[in-house]
Amino acid sequence: MEYVINKGKKPNRYPLFGEDAAEEVISFHRSIEGYSETPLTSLPCMAQRLGTGGLYVKDESFRFGLGAFKALGSLYAMERMPGADTFVTATDGNHCRAVAYAARRLGKKAVVLMPAGSSEERLGSIRKEGAEAWVTSMNYDDTVREASRLAWENGWRLIQDTTVEGNGDAALYIMQGYLTMVKEALSQMDAPPTHVFLQAGVGSMAGAAAAYLQNVFYPDSPVIVVVEADAADCYYRTVKASDGRVHPSTGDLATIMAGLACGEPSSIALPILMESADCFVSLTDEDDMAGIRALRYPEGSDSVVFSGESGAAGFSALLSITQGGHESLRSALGLGKDSSVLVFSTEGVTDTQSYEKIIS
Repeated sequence: MEYVINKGKKPNRYPLFGEDAAEEVISFHRSIEGYSETPLTSLPCMAQRLGTGGLYVKDESFRFGLGAFKALGSLYAMERMPGADTFVTATDGNHCRAVAYAARRLGKKAVVLMPAGSSEERLGSIRKEGAEAWVTSMNYDDTVREASRLAWENGWRLIQDTTVEGNGDAALYIMQGYLTMVKEALSQMDAPPTHVFLQAGVGSMAGAAAAYLQNVFYPDSPVIVVVEADAADCYYRTVKASDGRVHPSTGDLATIMAGLACGEPSSIALPILMESADCFVSLTDEDDMAGIRALRYPEGSDSVVFSGESGAAGFSALLSITQGGHESLRSALGLGKDSSVLVFSTEGVTDTQSYEKIIS
């Protein structure tokens, strides 16, 4: 695990991700059949092991029966784009399945492209939702560009949580959809968190959550740590370079954290996270596997949390910081016995074969 402290952090407000937006979004989600709050699981024994006052895991494996949080964004975005009949998208599986699910519920068609190396189990789950889906020979970012090309050629609507030509406001609507998850979590806590760990691929979830936290607690927001897979750590690279340019990750972006395997940041999320985050972490697969196992085989009387590879990344970074000899970072972040830490397990077990290998 590597990290960089963000010297450019400055408190700010973000009107598009404020309380009014969050209320509108959660009211919409509450109107959807099958909606219920996902649980916030307290892990007091693990908190004691890590030397923190409290540890809370927002478990999105229960969201709409899909095993991940992504439907929050897709459903809301489609609600805001009622004129489209066919939606096309690209990602490793959770977002794609969410798009397929939302399209089926709304009587629309979904076309899904997945990057090379995507799980056959995830592909099958998408097809079961009624979508036309296949795996490409390209990495994530090139697959997104291919989806954008197909949208242009066929008159379809691109629904993507990154910002590419032809995506319009879809990326913004998807980000706003994620506010439900954060608003729920804060309402479930007895006191505000002091530290929040947010995993990032393109940064949509992390950007929306950070913006909302800044709005709610301005000017004294919680310490925010953004966590990326080291094979796709464009935010970490950009902050570390500190030269005013974006530094994307390239190549095949190979990582077990498939949902985070995105080489280019969202242009909406980037300025938010550059202002809001205290630290950016580049997480190895090995560190992430340790986190997955720790959640599966908990301390003492703590509950089991079944967290997938991308879902566990925030917790895995916390585990590595507190148990991996990163005392200077722990001190810089102020992680101690008075800390109340919130992490988001954004997916459950969506690739059974991979998960079983990790925990065995």
